[in-house]
Amino acid sequence: MEQHIKDSGGYEAVVVEDGVRNLAVDPATRAVIRTDDVYQTEVEKGVAGYPQRAVDIAAGYSNAGRIEDASAIGMAGRSKRGENSCQIFMKVDDASGRITHATFRARGSLGTIASASVAATLCEGLTLPEALAQVTDARIHEELGGELPRGGAMGPLIAAEAVRAAVGDYHYRAGADLARLDELCPCDSFSRGCLMCIKCSLRETRAELLVARAKAAKAANAAKATPGATPAPKAEAATARA
Repeated sequence: MEQHIKDSGGYEAVVVEDGVRNLAVDPATRAVIRTDDVYQTEVEKGVAGYPQRAVDIAAGYSNAGRIEDASAIGMAGRSKRGENSCQIFMKVDDASGRITHATFRARGSLGTIASASVAATLCEGLTLPEALAQVTDARIHEELGGELPRGGAMGPLIAAEAVRAAVGDYHYRAGADLARLDELCPCDSFSRGCLMCIKCSLRETRAELLVARAKAAKAANAAKATPGATPAPKAEAATARA
């Protein structure tokens, strides 16, 4: 089904609805991927500079969407010079710690979309430690067929950080406190990934745990100063997230 749309300047586009993709098409130059789970924001340069494999992955992914009963969800991204972000959803077998299913949602450049799809694919079948070690921005770059143009170059790093955030979320839901989280899913605040990803769900989780620790310490000190006071609650009690 096609719809011809003209804007106030007389520019005509064709909206094609095929049940799988909603494509806003400039017939002479470009197609834009915009669905409920994937929203391409970089449209001016089309596919210029992208390896063909990256274009094929961005156009032909089949692993987008939420996992409604996900064991873990991780998000990472940045909004400087345009928004680029992704979520990774994981289903994990608790007995083995192995990722049985992974999907993604993404917003941004073709590089971010393709990277998120590759990251989710790479996660499947790995244990959580293996996912941290193997699903790196370098590996994602390799799977995409080479270097990406400037507008999409951050995609692999964002996707790798989203995987790390999902692994951290799994451990947090399982009851890990801050010390245990540092052991199972360590974060380097001065790493390239942490510095570049302004948005990170694992950073937010760690901040919540730090605040809980500070509040518990403050309450414990107040209890010591007040004889007969109710003992302070235990710090860093993890609660499962929706």
